[in-house]
Amino acid sequence: MIKNDLVVAVEKNTALSRSKAVSLVEAIIKYIKKGLVTEGEVEIRGFGSFRVLNKKTGIGRDIRRQRRVLIAEGKRIKFCCGRDLKAVSLKTPK
Repeated sequence: MIKNDLVVAVEKNTALSRSKAVSLVEAIIKYIKKGLVTEGEVEIRGFGSFRVLNKKTGIGRDIRRQRRVLIAEGKRIKFCCGRDLKAVSLKTPK
């Protein structure tokens, strides 16, 4: 599913117009990003949680030049599935 599919689903399942559905989906994404930047964590009950984790410095390999390269430290986002989403995803389709 891509963002456009989500917009179409919101449009079909609510009384919102296409432009308002786009605005709603973009606002949700914007506030998830803002929450990750300011607080480092966003939790949506029943769906899951997003957390910002620090990534340590490491050593990688440049396969083309057969050299080791230093990978700088940084941040990454981790998603943990919520209980309700996990229950749905574990069901086998018939």
